[in-house]
Amino acid sequence: MKAPFNRIKGALGDARRKNKDLAEFMGVTPNAVSDWVNNKNQPSIPDLFRIADFLDCEPGELLNSKHKSKAAS
Repeated sequence: MKAPFNRIKGALGDARRKNKDLAEFMGVTPNAVSDWVNNKNQPSIPDLFRIADFLDCEPGELLNSKHKSKAAS
């Protein structure tokens, strides 16, 4: 099984926020957020920064480190 690209689901849990809260903040459907947290689709880079702002974390914290290291190579 491939490692997930993002860890939005974990970050939402850490921040005690729900998918619905993020969907309302981002102006997207709950289904779009569900696809992000289940790694079916990935948010755009600008959206990733907005998500990080919402969750009060750094954008890099929302990325799986396995994929970050490959991107840096």
